[in-house]
Amino acid sequence: MFNVQVTSGLDSGLDDVIAALQGSGISAANFQGLNSFLNYTGAAQPTQTLNWSFQLAARLAKVKDTITTLSSLEAKIAAQNNGLSLSFSIQGTQSSAQPAACSLPGLLASAQTQAQNLADGAGASVGNILAMASPNAAVCTLTVKFALVGD
Repeated sequence: MFNVQVTSGLDSGLDDVIAALQGSGISAANFQGLNSFLNYTGAAQPTQTLNWSFQLAARLAKVKDTITTLSSLEAKIAAQNNGLSLSFSIQGTQSSAQPAACSLPGLLASAQTQAQNLADGAGASVGNILAMASPNAAVCTLTVKFALVGD
């Protein structure tokens, strides 16, 4: 897990920050929170900044690529001199949840229901299974071809 921080002035909104993060894989769905800070830099009046926090998950095999992407983005944002700055760190790890097992009977029942809904629109009913492609367990899909029986 990467923790990505974008610092901005008070005139920037979430849309502005997301636009600056374009190409990084970070979207509004990764937004974790917003903090406001007063910066005392020796000036008569302190300046106020916003710190936008995002969380980005990366597979272990892609950590190096993600670091390269975020480092490039950090340099690009700094070069634009638009009041934004980016910093990031690796926050920790998390294990991915195992996908739920696909149920062939459940997929077949769902396919038959969908086929019957279509057949109803044509004033027909679903007949026997004519063909079936093997299920794709990675995304829990099954392709089934049914006979159409006229009423």
